[in-house]
Amino acid sequence: MATYFIGGGVESYVTSPAGAGDSEGAVSFEGSQQPFFADCIPRDPASGDRVALNSFWFHVEVDNTGAGGRNGVIMFNEADAEVVQINGEGQDKVRLNIKRNGAWVPIGDIVATGAPYRYDIRVVAHPSAGRLSFCVNGVTVVEQAGLDTSQLAGINRIRLQSAIDGNASRYTRYSGAIIATYNTIGHTVRLRVPNADASNAGWTGSYRDVDEGTNKDADAINTSTTGATILFNANALSPTPTGNVVKAVSVAARIRNDGGAVPRNAKATLSIGGSVYSAPFNFNVGPGYAGAVTVFDRDPSTGLAWDGVGNINVPFGLTATE
Repeated sequence: MATYFIGGGVESYVTSPAGAGDSEGAVSFEGSQQPFFADCIPRDPASGDRVALNSFWFHVEVDNTGAGGRNGVIMFNEADAEVVQINGEGQDKVRLNIKRNGAWVPIGDIVATGAPYRYDIRVVAHPSAGRLSFCVNGVTVVEQAGLDTSQLAGINRIRLQSAIDGNASRYTRYSGAIIATYNTIGHTVRLRVPNADASNAGWTGSYRDVDEGTNKDADAINTSTTGATILFNANALSPTPTGNVVKAVSVAARIRNDGGAVPRNAKATLSIGGSVYSAPFNFNVGPGYAGAVTVFDRDPSTGLAWDGVGNINVPFGLTATE
């Protein structure tokens, strides 16, 4: 069972050039005529490659859904076409729509929502046995099977955006986004934010540059040394309740490179039991600041599924690579 994306604040998303705020582990948007956005990019946890999905679950917690005509959640396929929408249909009401034969088709009834709510959407792309489910706070409100959902094949981007049309006094806030192959109902995202330096070999800056509850690109850590590693300590997570399991762990960073000389990339790094484990692939890094996520769906120190929080409450950070 794979986890393709885990989202917290803006450091997890590829965002619009302006308008996407960071609000204590969530991404938020003020009401605006222009829909600002944050994109969830699913990637293979084994290779880091971007993936196109035909069968998956999507989970997100949302506060304020928007009024008529504004889409809060949009799914795009590999052709960069919109194929699924959660569309505002009035004050705090939404509808799930899919694209079929070039036209938008509503699936199920309008769902009255408020703030905050947990959405879980199940998508299965198939020409005759397709499936689409929409759950709100763990309750299934839309369940349709045996559909032609072939046009939903190859979804490789899910957009969260401002869902309030022209009312700057209101906002839309998203948190706890997950894209996965397993049922996401009841799952939560727990965050650890740097609060101390654990070790630093070759980086300029410290945890104080990356510990904001609200992101500031003006504060940054940087290095010009390939192989340089910086690790941070953070708040410890409480033990998982009995019967709960940890599906995956991710490291997210709002990161850029300046081109030219190496290093131009970086890997997510964990320190477990005194040993350092870097992801087998680089973050997706480009010339401008953008969120990037690396998912560890197994404990790198054992190669097995995560077992509790013992190996999660550890130093984490970055290693610079060519």
